[in-house]
Amino acid sequence: MVDDDEQRALDATRSIRDEALALADVLTEFAELYSGWADRLEAGTRVAELVRTAGWRAHRERLSRSLEQFSDRRHRWRMLMTAASLADGMTITAIAACTGISRQLASRYAAEARREADGRVAADGAAPQA
Repeated sequence: MVDDDEQRALDATRSIRDEALALADVLTEFAELYSGWADRLEAGTRVAELVRTAGWRAHRERLSRSLEQFSDRRHRWRMLMTAASLADGMTITAIAACTGISRQLASRYAAEARREADGRVAADGAAPQA
């Protein structure tokens, strides 16, 4: 049976996978856009003309949104993986060594996970599990 920490880690892993796939699609689309823009420049289009006609603002905003969504999911995944690892007996030092992050960052993820867990307890009125 999967406990709550493990289930949240599993759900977060699926979520980051889905977000990574969505980001890959956006990046592929942007690679094609950049190729098209390079082709236009090679064909003699002036840079100023390309800037005026390429719709860069909308493209930049879309890419920025996609990158931000991925970053948010990655942060949540790291936080929940840290919480599940701690619940499974790992230390902050071991988590940091295995994941390549600093002990300070692992500690921040653990503290964030505790705050979130405390919020869930307050929201549903259940007592925390020992």
